[in-house]
Amino acid sequence: MKILNLLALSVLLLLVAGCAKTAPQPDAPAAPAEPQVEPVPTEPATVEPVSKPAGGSAEVQILGRAGFEPSEIKISTGTTVTWRVSDTTTHRLIQVGTGVSSPLLKPGATYEYTFNQPGKFEVLDVVFKGKSLMVIVE
Repeated sequence: MKILNLLALSVLLLLVAGCAKTAPQPDAPAAPAEPQVEPVPTEPATVEPVSKPAGGSAEVQILGRAGFEPSEIKISTGTTVTWRVSDTTTHRLIQVGTGVSSPLLKPGATYEYTFNQPGKFEVLDVVFKGKSLMVIVE
């Protein structure tokens, strides 16, 4: 009788152990592939300079990483240009080759400069190198 009980207990343990095994799970479906987007060739944007009358004024927005808006202006001798900081960073402007520079300009601040000589003047943002404005004075 002991052998029979031992045999029944062994069969019962085998059944329980067999039920405890998990059935193999099918592989999860693969994520759908990203659609391939072909780049669309575009022509470089052309910038038309903003013209202002003699002795007038012009305003330029300082947009931080986006540079200046507009990025080029055409003005007459005697025009005062106002730069306005329109982002949240402090800036400093320099005119290349002239020795003219602005003080540090905090967000919302403005800086004015009157161009009394004809020529082309590049104005750089010292904080965001590579961002420049071309001022053409006639």
